[in-house]
Amino acid sequence: MKNSNFSKLYLIFAGLICFCYACDFSNQKSKNANVPKYVFYFIGDGMGHQHVKLTEAYLHACNQDAFGFDKLAFDTLPVSGTSTTHAANRLITGSAAAGTALATGFKTNIDRLAMSPYGEESFQSIATVFKNKGKKVGIISSVSIDHATPAVFYAHCKDRDVYFTIGKQLAESDFDFFGGGGLLEPENDDVNLYDYLEENDYQVIREQNGINQTKPDEKTVLINPVLGDEAEMPYAIDRKYVGGYSLADFTRIAIENLYGDTGFFIMVEGGKIDWAAHANDAATIVREVIDFDKAVQEALKFYLQHPDETLVVVTSDHETGGLGLGNAEMKFQTNYALLEKQSMSVEYMAELLHSGYINASDLPEIFDLDDLSRTESEQVKEAAVFAGNEVSHIRYGGYSPLPVTYGQILNKRAGVGFTTWEHTAAPVPVYAIGPGAEIFSGQMDNTDIPKRIMQVTGYDFTEN
Repeated sequence: MKNSNFSKLYLIFAGLICFCYACDFSNQKSKNANVPKYVFYFIGDGMGHQHVKLTEAYLHACNQDAFGFDKLAFDTLPVSGTSTTHAANRLITGSAAAGTALATGFKTNIDRLAMSPYGEESFQSIATVFKNKGKKVGIISSVSIDHATPAVFYAHCKDRDVYFTIGKQLAESDFDFFGGGGLLEPENDDVNLYDYLEENDYQVIREQNGINQTKPDEKTVLINPVLGDEAEMPYAIDRKYVGGYSLADFTRIAIENLYGDTGFFIMVEGGKIDWAAHANDAATIVREVIDFDKAVQEALKFYLQHPDETLVVVTSDHETGGLGLGNAEMKFQTNYALLEKQSMSVEYMAELLHSGYINASDLPEIFDLDDLSRTESEQVKEAAVFAGNEVSHIRYGGYSPLPVTYGQILNKRAGVGFTTWEHTAAPVPVYAIGPGAEIFSGQMDNTDIPKRIMQVTGYDFTEN
């Protein structure tokens, strides 16, 4: 098997970081009375335990030509636990309800943003608490910054889809840094939200070299120079084609801009782990989890410089895809290094196919699948005749049938299984390091996580 130089370098770097902070944590245990001055809150949207383990198995397979797992940096943090994710009105949650629980410590109904189940009461987020206490606040996401997960930290709405209203509340939040995706509905008949942001004293940066234009003494909205149709950042696997910055770049710039004596709170969402899982796109999932882990590594480098003052918490809002390491057709066999052969995301392929930049005949080369079996060939022929109807939604998840089908063939050969195109009720992982991190171990509900962050920092949701 051909080894991946990228994977080797990544693992060496991640391993050095992990070794350093593991040693530091052993010396820090007696200092847990310290109150963290700097708090990082990482949310891998849609990232379940299996997404983490698939990525680690993929990294190992690319490097060792054998079965096993190479640890991601966040999976080596000294404290770990598991969180349940259900909403107030449904076992299988959505990002708005789950995000509300993670941001405010309260359950709510599907599609509510930081409001009570019937929308009669607003909930205060931990980001608002930190801002009111004089800390600087940064909100980062690889999807649009008015999407559900980032929005619950600054907005209050009965409906997660009122994007203009959410964007207006963003501009009025007075938070210090927003980064990543753009705004889904930046204007109505009377107001352009980018102008409104500037009226509220934000520097809005959207240029190609914008990451070098930020000013630490100014409130900032830093938007990736390359955005998709839903104002989201490109997938990590597609960045080599379309450009743009990584989640780690935004995390690093946020640290540089917010660092100071007052301390900070930074929330970073890896939002496109969820999107890739909705598409059952295993090769893109592992690239997104790696990209998310690199952002966590930026926080861990900061932690090594300020170990007695920095808390890092990593978790997820829910699991997406019903992902499994193994499938019925492959029985006990896996070959996760095959996922390295896929050169772009299923969604980007569909976009290029629709626009005429590639043809259906190009897809086998993109997946490195030039030896289809009779059964696989029949799957491809069947996908070629399907339109967007209910059957195609069940079979293809509402995605372009041909790219999805080739993706399913690659998934099968690699030994990956999915049970759904949507979310599941599976518990999700929690990881932590820093002063007070030990309280994030064991079983918990998602509402417990922000409450424990408040407990560690000595703040209270009821305080103004």
